[in-house]
Formats: sequence, C-alpha cells, structure tokens
Amino acid sequence: MDPVVLTLIVVLVFIVGLVAGLGLAIFLQRRNQAQSPTPQALEAKTHELAAAKEELARAQTQADQLRERLGESQQANQTNLSVLNQLHPISTQLRQMTAKVSALEEERHQQYGSLQQQLQVGTTQHQQLLSVTTELATAMKDNRARGSWGELALQRILELSGLHEGSDFTSQLSVATAEKTDRPDVVVHLPQDRQLIIDAKTIGLFDRTDEEEVAAAVASLRNHVRQLSKKSYWQSLPDATEYVVLFLPFDSQLTDCISADPQLLDDALAANIVLAGPTALYAVLKNVAVTWRQTRVHEDAQTILELSTTFYERISVLGNHLENLGKSLNSSVRNYNSMVNSVQSRLLPTGRQLSAYKLAQDQKLEDIAELDSATVQPVAAELTSTETDQ
Repeated sequence: MDPVVLTLIVVLVFIVGLVAGLGLAIFLQRRNQAQSPTPQALEAKTHELAAAKEELARAQTQADQLRERLGESQQANQTNLSVLNQLHPISTQLRQMTAKVSALEEERHQQYGSLQQQLQVGTTQHQQLLSVTTELATAMKDNRARGSWGELALQRILELSGLHEGSDFTSQLSVATAEKTDRPDVVVHLPQDRQLIIDAKTIGLFDRTDEEEVAAAVASLRNHVRQLSKKSYWQSLPDATEYVVLFLPFDSQLTDCISADPQLLDDALAANIVLAGPTALYAVLKNVAVTWRQTRVHEDAQTILELSTTFYERISVLGNHLENLGKSLNSSVRNYNSMVNSVQSRLLPTGRQLSAYKLAQDQKLEDIAELDSATVQPVAAELTSTETDQ
C-alpha cells in the first residue's frame, strides 16, 4: 500500500478517537450539571467545553484537509497507473533497444578487432613499401639503373599501345651519325616507310620543394637535349622524322622541370626534340598503332581487289577455252557422224557382198550408230568474253 495512504488512514483514526473522547467529555459534563455542580466547576467546564469545541473545529479542518489530500493522492495514483500503462510499450521498446545496443556493441568489438588486424597488416605493408621505395630511391641514384628503368618503362608503354617489336618497332638499332655510331632506344616504324626515333632519359629523383635539386634536374635535362640534338638522327636516317622524342618515365618530373623553367619546352622544340611523359607518348604510339591497323586493312583490301580482278580475268579466259573446246567437240561429233555415214553407205554394203563368198563364216558386219548429242555452249557473260590469256 502507498505510504501516503497509510499515513492518511492513521490520521483519520486519530481524529475519530479524538472526536469520540470529546463526545464522552461532553456527556460527562452534562451528567455533572444534572447533579447540581458549583459555579466554579461550571465555569471550568465551560472553559473546557470551549477548548474542546476549538479542538474539534481544528480536528474537523484537518480532517477536511486530509480528505482533500486523500482524494488528490487517489487521483495521483490513478494518474500514475495510467502513466505506467502508457509507459509499458516504451519500456518494452527500451528493453529491445538495450538488446540491440548490446548486439551492436558486441559487433563493434568484433569489427574493432578486425580493423586492428587490418591496420597491423596495413602497417606491415607500409613498412614493406617504404623499404622498397628506399631501395628504389637508392637504385635511382645509379646512372645505369636509371637508364635501365627508363628503357623498361618505354618498353612497357610500347606493349600497352599495341605495337610489336620487330614488325612495328626496333630496339637498339645501330645508326651511324656524324660523330660515331649510336643506338637510339627505339625506332618506331611508321606507314609509308617513315621512322620515329624515341630516346629514354631518366633524371634522378628530386624534391620539388628544394630549388637546388629542381635546378639540377633542369640542367641535367637541358644538357641531354643538347646532346641528343647534336646526334641529328634524322640526317642519318633519311626516312626518319625531323624530330626525336625524348621520353621521361615520370610525368611529374617533366611537369616540375617545365614549371621551374618554362623556356625549356620551347628550347627543346627549337632543337627538334619533343619532350614527352608516359601519358603523351602513349597517346602518340596508340595513334601509330591505329594508323598501322588502318593501313594494313587498306593494303589487304587493295590486295583482295587485285586478286578479284585477276580471278575475274582468268574466269573469262576459262570461258573462252570452254567455248573453243565445245566447238571442237561439236566438230568432232560432226566428223564422226560423217565417217559413220560413209562407212554405212559405202563400206558395209561392199563387205556384205563379199560375205556371200563365204570369206568370213562367223562374223557379221553390224551397223554403226551415229552420235546425236551436242555440247552445251556457255551462256554466262563471264564465260563468253572474247579476251584471251596471254
């Protein structure tokens, strides 16, 4: 039971007992008055009665207040009960939500463990990559290693563009220049027997934020442009283009060098040297591969056209031969029939006359049948041409 209700009940019982005591006191006073009390006693009783009435009034007021509180308490209990009934679904949802939160927390712990494992793997791979990068940076400091790397990158781009070594390009072709015999990295064969010379150059790795390293890289690239221009490959190879492609395996290095020295590109073009990174070179070589495919398709179509013309001419010659053969066969049939008629009209009658003299007892001369078939003459226009095969 609610403690407030219990307290109210106890107070009501106390008030009822107090009222009962006051009633008993009034009853005893009246009985004493009936027994002729003294004036002092009557006055004392009057004071007691007044005090009792005041106490009763106060008790009545407290009782009314307690009734109001009891009513409010009951109404509050009903309200609380209604609120509890309304909160019951929310409580159920809270329990479900708590279960979901627990499941999510467990899943989070599992994912955290998996993420931690992946981070460990990523850290290991990062360390391996850092080690490889360090080794690559060390190797790129060697001129021979840089040259090999540039040639390998150039070879890879040639393969990706669809060109094939031997038929579409030649590596390390010996070219006699004015000074000595050089070997450009790649000579790309173009349609109409033209040639495109590509030379790979790998400058050392540098920090783009370090002005001294960038300036050193630009100077190295300018020096190589001058040396490559002096070789004048287009003079040693008459079918070569009048420029040489200088390939750098890193687009970023070429961009940094041109950004640091914008005049570098114009000076290289003036020296018949075209600077190209992997992206630009791939676009050029891909265009060359497409041109070769179109050229080969055109050549195949031209060959097919020539073969078709020759085939048509030979069919016409064959038709003439067939027509002549048919005429010859018809002539042979006519000659054969003429001979048969001559045999039957002249030779056999004479033979039969001789048989009357018993020259051949067991043999008889039979008639010879004529041939009544004729050859079929070709009627197709391709087989009736008057052209002859020379």
